[in-house]
This record gives sequence, structure tokens and C-alpha cells, in this order.
Amino acid sequence: MKIKFIDITTFCGISSEAEHFYAKAARPGYAADMVAFDIGTTFDTCSRDYSGEDLRFFPTREQAEKYAEKDHPSYLVRTIGEEELNKRRQWLIEDLLEDGTIRFPSVLDIVKTARGKYPDALLYFTFCGSHKEFLKRFCFNKKEHIDPEIEALILGPYIKK
Repeated sequence: MKIKFIDITTFCGISSEAEHFYAKAARPGYAADMVAFDIGTTFDTCSRDYSGEDLRFFPTREQAEKYAEKDHPSYLVRTIGEEELNKRRQWLIEDLLEDGTIRFPSVLDIVKTARGKYPDALLYFTFCGSHKEFLKRFCFNKKEHIDPEIEALILGPYIKK
């Protein structure tokens, strides 16, 4: 069974302008060592290891336009001019559509992206290094039942049918 460790972070609640989530998958050997030998490494350290891989979100055109507006807001017209601002936004939109971004609009988008990238793996998510925090914040509905969409995405091929 393949297991993929993915840590999610955000600056939401810390920075007033923050609205995105970030995800990094642990390097496979590093994660396996952590599980096999229980070397006292936290999931945060495992996922944030420099050789880990940032997951990328590929926005729709509409989402890319919103990212471009946030990155190049209208008030810049006064300093760089309307024509230059429009050029920069168009470049950014095309880059986002082609290369994606490490900024995810939601945790559900991270889970969907991870499932698409690792279709055969059991996905193990942490939030700022804590699996318990991930479950508490993102998996359960108000009645303390796990969200079926999240469950199906995380378990993927391992879910009982």
C-alpha cells in the first residue's frame, strides 16, 4: 500500500490578507523512514523537508483572473499605467493557467489535487504537522460525521464499496 504524507499550511487567521492554503508532500524515503523507525520526526518536519514537493493548483480562467487582480490590484494604475497593468495581469493569467500556483483556494482543492496526482495512494494529511488538527478542522461536519466527499477522496481505491 502506498501512503502519501501531505502537510497543509495557511496564513489565514495570522495575516489579515491571507486567504490561501499551501500543501507539501513528503519525500517518499523520508516518510517511510519516519514510519518504519519512529525516529521522533514530526509529520511537519517530514512534510516540510526541503526535498518535499509542493502541490500545485491549476485554476480555471476565472480563478486565474482573481489571482491576477489580487497580485496586481487596480490601484497600481497610478504608478505603472493601465496598459502596463493589463499586460502584467495577462502574463500572470497565462502563467497560472499553464504552470499553476502553490496557492490553493480551499483544503478541498488540495485533497482533490492530491487524489489526482497520487491516484493509487492512501492519502495522510496533516494541518501544520497535526493529523488530529486536519481531521478536526476539515473532515467533520457539524454533527461530527466525516464528510463523505472528503472520505472518498482521501481513501480513494482503499474505500469499501
